[in-house]
Amino acid sequence: MSIVKFESGRHNNETPCRIYWNYASTRHDYASNWHNEYEFLYIVSGTETIYIENDYYVASPGDIVAINPGRIHTITGENWVHHCIIPSEQLLQTIGVDSSAHLTPLIRDPELSKAFLNILTAFETERKFKKQFQQLALQNFLLLMFEKHEMIRFDASTQKLNPNFAVTIKVIKYLREHLPETFPIDNIAAEIDIAASYMCRCVKTATGLSIIDH
Repeated sequence: MSIVKFESGRHNNETPCRIYWNYASTRHDYASNWHNEYEFLYIVSGTETIYIENDYYVASPGDIVAINPGRIHTITGENWVHHCIIPSEQLLQTIGVDSSAHLTPLIRDPELSKAFLNILTAFETERKFKKQFQQLALQNFLLLMFEKHEMIRFDASTQKLNPNFAVTIKVIKYLREHLPETFPIDNIAAEIDIAASYMCRCVKTATGLSIIDH
């Protein structure tokens, strides 16, 4: 049975996103994973095939891949390098972006590619007001992305997200909002209005881990 991994990471107030520059392939493919944040890849070199749910996209240098929250995805290919940005929900709220928006997965847009690379420049260049320029570069990229490449908005009545993952996203969000508090599992179930036993099964099935392990 294939294992789908839930990816979790923390942001901080100074840099409200996770950034990985020149992330290079070390093997042919990767385990399927998902997370409840947007992820943006900029292909530097090589060719990547990105599988997202039941679709796949072949990305080449200069392309941007937008992975929407809650979507199971994996990457195949060899000798590729990409940059990766995972903005926090707080950053999206700060600039007034609706985090329920659904973005086009494969993007070939010179203006957006330039905006992505400007983020790299802002983080690498030593200058006065460096943090402010970093924030501006991030905001510019995100605003362009959501302005030009938003497709549809998620609708709970029509989205095809597996029920296990839909429940798990709510659980993970609750845990993040209430850590490091101590509370019984029943509190989470009551908050999301679901039976505790069913909730635990969903999380275990989706991530391979129990709620306590998270």
